[in-house]
Amino acid sequence: MAVADADQLSGSRPADAPAGRVGRAVAVAVPVVVGVVLGAARWSGRAPFGSDNDEYRLLADSLWRGSIEIAGVEGTKYPLGYSAVLGAVDRLGLPPTGAALVANVVLVVVLGVLVWRLVPTRAGTVGASVATTVLVASVSLWSSAVVTMPDLAFVVVVTAVVTVVGRLEARRDVVVLVVLVAAAVALKSVGVLVGLAAAVALVRQPAWRRWAWVPAAVGVGSAGLQAAWAGTAPEHTTGYARTFWLVDPFDAAAGRQGPLDLPGRVVERADVFLGDVAEAVVGPQHTGVWTVLVAVALVAVAMVAWRHRLAFTVPFVALYAVFLAAWPYSSARFGLVLLPWAAVGAGVVVGEVARRWHPAPAVALAALVLVPYVVDARSDADRRAGVETAQVDALEAGIADADRWLDDHVAPGEGVASLDYRELAYRTDRTYLPVPYTSDPAALWSATVGSGARWLVALGGLYPQRQGVVEHLRAGHPDQVSVAATFGPVTVYRLDP
Repeated sequence: MAVADADQLSGSRPADAPAGRVGRAVAVAVPVVVGVVLGAARWSGRAPFGSDNDEYRLLADSLWRGSIEIAGVEGTKYPLGYSAVLGAVDRLGLPPTGAALVANVVLVVVLGVLVWRLVPTRAGTVGASVATTVLVASVSLWSSAVVTMPDLAFVVVVTAVVTVVGRLEARRDVVVLVVLVAAAVALKSVGVLVGLAAAVALVRQPAWRRWAWVPAAVGVGSAGLQAAWAGTAPEHTTGYARTFWLVDPFDAAAGRQGPLDLPGRVVERADVFLGDVAEAVVGPQHTGVWTVLVAVALVAVAMVAWRHRLAFTVPFVALYAVFLAAWPYSSARFGLVLLPWAAVGAGVVVGEVARRWHPAPAVALAALVLVPYVVDARSDADRRAGVETAQVDALEAGIADADRWLDDHVAPGEGVASLDYRELAYRTDRTYLPVPYTSDPAALWSATVGSGARWLVALGGLYPQRQGVVEHLRAGHPDQVSVAATFGPVTVYRLDP
């Protein structure tokens, strides 16, 4: 019998409850219903709005014109795969934003199927159902499904890699693994770590050891080619190379760090990364040390349950954790990759209760925890959707009004700058000069007026850090920066050199 099936074997009674078709239908129906409820609650009815959402769509248009620039002013910092797909959809005459949102729902379904299949057989149908329910009950998961960003697709690819490395029986399986690595790098730069971990997994299997260099080479090579092309365009204002070494990525004036500072940064920011994982697993509606402990424990349980996959999961989780702890940014999107691990861990725990004692207490335990959790998650998802609706409506209207005002008041050749240049460029026909994140008024003056800008447009309430930068510019030049017009949350400033 294949080694890949090691975690599927058990001489114990299956943990299905109740047994038979009815029980399995109920087990499948539970995560489906929960997913529909959470997905519907999180959908605001508004098109995705925000810098990353807009940059991927701007890049999609540029790529199909042979350019890697976004907003017409600088090269992108993102891998090209996701935007290339959006561009292809657009060329087929389909709405890229709508197609992306539909695709994300399909990806949630695919992810649910993968998680169901990754739960060891000994955990039974009860365990598989609980794991899939925990997955689709994540507010963070659905928040990544209502965007035009590749985070959800990346999670699906990584989860597919976990599936494949557990069943490397023929050369075609290795080919599939390499293709998945290439897809991971095309979606996210951190996909390089998938290639390195896959190489370790192949090294640990004598039959495939001679192929171990392939996924690593594909991962590093793909990332290198994309970086080389991006290097032909002006550097991104918040590009990886520019911001990684900053003490504070939202304030260049705070100084830089060197390679010798990285170990200290990893240790210092380890709790930040763990918080991102906890938010992705337990949900943004819950906080506290207990959420981190629960998330870490569930991930650990899944790794132990996947004994024959440890050669991939251990190096990947370790590399990913260290890299994200060193990364100067924080987001639940970064922790989302480990949500399938945690979901499977929850399924294994409940499945073990059912196997060792009886299905009834396992089902009762799961219901006792999941029912109030899902109710709370649905409430939080609905709240977030409501906030998003009001915010996007106000910003969309303000941008339209500001653009008309600029048409009437800005002379040809006068530059307009903005920290929100991607949001504005995506919704108007105007080119905006990007403004960097810094608290140094002199640097801000140089980046705006020094670059030819006579106007500055700011979107209020979108990102607090950006509003802080505008305030630093105004404080440093109080007599030269004045409010020219206000349209709801959108403000136009006059810059007088």
